[in-house]
Amino acid sequence: QTQPTEGSTHSSVDAVTQLQLDNLDPCRGYPNLMLDSVLHSNLGGQGPDTGPEGLVFAGREAIQGNTVDEVLLVINATSPYFPGEPKTVGISGKFGTININGGTHVKLKFSIFSRHTMRQQFKERQEFTFFDLDMAPRGETMEYVKAWGFHTATLTEHSEVLMTSNNDGSATFTAGQEGNGDDGPEDPLMLTMKQKNRAVTLEWSNFTEFELELGCSSGWHSRYFTFVARPSLWCAHTSTPFGIGPNPKLNKTVNSAVAASVRTPAPVAGVTEQPRNCLLVIFGWCIQGW
Repeated sequence: QTQPTEGSTHSSVDAVTQLQLDNLDPCRGYPNLMLDSVLHSNLGGQGPDTGPEGLVFAGREAIQGNTVDEVLLVINATSPYFPGEPKTVGISGKFGTININGGTHVKLKFSIFSRHTMRQQFKERQEFTFFDLDMAPRGETMEYVKAWGFHTATLTEHSEVLMTSNNDGSATFTAGQEGNGDDGPEDPLMLTMKQKNRAVTLEWSNFTEFELELGCSSGWHSRYFTFVARPSLWCAHTSTPFGIGPNPKLNKTVNSAVAASVRTPAPVAGVTEQPRNCLLVIFGWCIQGW
């Protein structure tokens, strides 16, 4: 994606929250981590906020539309990060969004904390969907998502995204077609066939954190990666000029490199209870309100 949709990085996502709680939500039957707002945006230490490195979303876990826990989704850069526009990192419309300069990549660590206990959560399963994987003209700034430790990867039967297995147990999902700033999705629950063909749903199982890399080939354009913490390819409606159409067939690949054993969660060192003068505490750092 070449540019984000209009929306405030630090604002709550009232429209999508309402839809997710609505009985008409086609993904209502799946566990859902709703991203409501951005509390802190300093991914890779590149701002726009100051203080601790990282991107912190306030969200809620919901099952069958009912909130079961208030959580924090924390994303940390574990490699140098070169954003195109740091101020647009966070939330764009109904999506989380991270952007990078052409010809760069960033490795990221995702973890989820309970907002009440400030402890890192052990998750039996969590899905993320990444959208609008495309490229600029002449094959420039070809986007990819590289993921480690996922349990399953889902693409449409006629996906434009190429999946490549790597020797280190990861897999890379690379754009296959040219796109523009006008063909990206506006709603993760209502997607055209082309938008589904340019998306990938990744499922992680039995984890406390996972890693992935966002990158693109060389070129002048910044690239914008959009995502939601739910399995949109499994359940989103298919939009057509005539209304809701049939859903495409899906190809789900099981990652054989991931062990199926269930681990027992352990306390996370360095995460303390929230002091009264802090909005939140991550890895011992106090993030104050603004």
